[in-house]
Amino acid sequence: RLAQRFPSRITTLAFQANALLEQISIIGGNQTGIFIHRVTPGSIADEMSLSPGQQVVLVDYGVIEPGFKAVLEDATLEEALWVLEKVNGFCCLSVKHNMEGYKKLLTDLNSKLVTSGDSFYIRSNLCLEKQDSGELSVGCHNILHVTDTVYQGQTQWSACQVNPYTMKDMDVGTIPNYFQAQQQLIALIQELAQKNMVSRKNSSSQRKLVRIVSTGNRINPLWSTMECSFSDSNKPKATPRNCVSLMPYTFVRHYRPGQPRPVLVVPALLRKILADKLCLSREFEKCPSDIQNTESFHENKELNGSSCIPRWDLEQLMQKNVHACLDLGLESVQELLAMDIYPIIILITISEKNAKKIKKALQRLGATEDQLLESVRKDEAQLETISCLYRSIAPDAWGDLDALNSCVRVAVADEQKKVVWVEQVPHRSF
Repeated sequence: RLAQRFPSRITTLAFQANALLEQISIIGGNQTGIFIHRVTPGSIADEMSLSPGQQVVLVDYGVIEPGFKAVLEDATLEEALWVLEKVNGFCCLSVKHNMEGYKKLLTDLNSKLVTSGDSFYIRSNLCLEKQDSGELSVGCHNILHVTDTVYQGQTQWSACQVNPYTMKDMDVGTIPNYFQAQQQLIALIQELAQKNMVSRKNSSSQRKLVRIVSTGNRINPLWSTMECSFSDSNKPKATPRNCVSLMPYTFVRHYRPGQPRPVLVVPALLRKILADKLCLSREFEKCPSDIQNTESFHENKELNGSSCIPRWDLEQLMQKNVHACLDLGLESVQELLAMDIYPIIILITISEKNAKKIKKALQRLGATEDQLLESVRKDEAQLETISCLYRSIAPDAWGDLDALNSCVRVAVADEQKKVVWVEQVPHRSF
């Protein structure tokens, strides 16, 4: 029973924490921090002077299980419970007094403003159909605000649909936790494969059911769940080994650009056809084509990094309060995001009927209808790997180039009003 005190007022207690969650209970979440809420009288935790209001900062169980050290300052309630549930023996627990934060959380809980201290935003990579009352219906690519990762004490999350313009919470309900959603994602992919629904011919016109995103880390890249562990040998091996990295949800952060965002229309063939029409409006202007040459971008990318992206020109156009019409490949999007430049990406999906209507325009570019349809399929697949959202224009929304130009302008104006969401790679200390 040792205690170390540091100038930061964090106290580290080393003690025999047998069945730790039977000695203490916790409340909180990633937004508020994890707090000790109750201490069992007469327990070792009680003897170590653990008390309600102390914030749990770090758990070091490495003596018993090498490598097990978890920082809980930004952990979800589910994650913290999962970590503390594993502690059953000698450990080091780092805590700090934060009575102000604890009392505020209690006040919010008692007034039913919140049900936990959790608050974060995710992008759903699958459709979740509403099965029972209380469940939230979710579409692929929907942005959700998760407000409780142990809702009503169960392995389910409470979440809200997010207003795309104001970020206000809208419809509320429960969704599967990460592990459960991952199982549903795997089952959905298998079902689609069996039914052969993901066909090359019709993929653009179908409602998107899944987005396949994976990580190289076999451990949950976002949050650990109480149903998973680092080495759970008793768990049924129902999941194929190569599926454990599939991500049903990805963590996102929001941005609110104050200036007109650049516009990237895909596929490139339609971008070239529409460019002149689009720039007849004062709201749009081309970036210098000699700098933005797509072929030179690919040729010089390895040598010059992001030098082929005309940052200065883009910033000048944004300061002129116009949308810069980009003529870059989708490969450049991540580099733009790294520059804090958030393009509006417009995907124009095409049917064979649409392609025939613009046959002459395609011929002027030396392209065919089949090449256009193939480019749409390739771009649509590549967009699934990009860490920001994009806007689609359906084939039945336009019948000629003038109508398509109008659709693009309306879509850009609408996207400019929205909050920008970008996926973030979490940095966890597990």
